[in-house]
Amino acid sequence: MDKLGVCTSRHVRTVSLVVSAVDDFTDRVITGSNARVWIEGAKPPIRKAEGWHVFVDLPAGEHTVYAEGGFYNRNACICKIEPGSCPNIKIRLTPGRNAPLASDTACIEGTCAPHARIFVRADDRALSYKLLADARRGESRIGIYHPDGIDIEGKLFCICSGEEEEFVRVYRASPEGRSEYLLAAPLTQDHAKIGTLIYPLSESCADERGTFFVPLKNVPARETAFLCRRDTPDGGGCTITLSAGSRVKAEI
Repeated sequence: MDKLGVCTSRHVRTVSLVVSAVDDFTDRVITGSNARVWIEGAKPPIRKAEGWHVFVDLPAGEHTVYAEGGFYNRNACICKIEPGSCPNIKIRLTPGRNAPLASDTACIEGTCAPHARIFVRADDRALSYKLLADARRGESRIGIYHPDGIDIEGKLFCICSGEEEEFVRVYRASPEGRSEYLLAAPLTQDHAKIGTLIYPLSESCADERGTFFVPLKNVPARETAFLCRRDTPDGGGCTITLSAGSRVKAEI
């Protein structure tokens, strides 16, 4: 979407942010009333039939964008608004506990602090992606080698370099090169091509009671370790063993 203004009968409002809610299992845009997108304290976005949620006249600075739907878990991501810019972002939603899931879907459910964000990733290098080139602190693009035919725009990743790691979110594919991606924020660390592993993260948010549910696709039939953590200041988490179709309860 490339329009920078929305005309009304009285004035023109400036488009500040365009958000698409995407099903993280199918990579399809969620349309209609199947997803709600909002920013606390901001006016509700204008909904478009194509699945766009258009925010207008947002102040500059960082904003937390939330999304959820009847069959989808709540998720949140941080977006930075700069004067004269109009980011177009994807926020990915995982199916909720009431959604129809394939029999080989692994699930983690449990309790943690109310409204905490939950992050889950494999702890098995066979399930990781690779860097295409060295990545330097301060850079806002990265080359990621991953299986063909998958969409990773809007996806959150954990980059592991030895004992160091950081979370990065892919903003969109770079128009300048295959498998090169623009990031939502600059890297905070250096990462060498050799020895660095990139793990896709599954995300969700706990509800007001502190209960959460995270489904995982493409989990191997063999038992595999996964790291589950929350974003509270104490950084609580645990290691869980999963296999395809398994359902595990956890308290983090």
